[in-house]
Amino acid sequence: MEGARSSANRTLKVVGFGLLAFAITILAGGIWSGLVVANLQSSPAVPWSVPVMALLLWLAWSYLGGRGERPADIRMQLLQNSGVRDRCREVLAKEIEKRAEGTGHGKNVGHVLLLLLGEEDQTTAISEPSPEYSQ
Repeated sequence: MEGARSSANRTLKVVGFGLLAFAITILAGGIWSGLVVANLQSSPAVPWSVPVMALLLWLAWSYLGGRGERPADIRMQLLQNSGVRDRCREVLAKEIEKRAEGTGHGKNVGHVLLLLLGEEDQTTAISEPSPEYSQ
């Protein structure tokens, strides 16, 4: 059973990498086509699209090779910063409250959603329910 699972995982990874390579190739081809058309329409005597595409390919190659910060690492740094994390929760609470008021449910919906999400300590970001809904 373990060998079949390992083989299936390997096959899925190979297929996934193949699809990723295909998508990158299609994207690069589309960008190249656009650059060539723009180059030929603007100034066909100067082949400026070649160095632009070379730069774009070099940047993509560098990024895919691991150069630069990954978006996941940046996200982790931001989430570890308590000021950013708390601000995101405030914005979420205000957005939930704003949308809930439009439906006539008031602040109770935001309070319940935060409780369901396991954010009991963040319920203070949403003000107390109005007396007309708390019955």
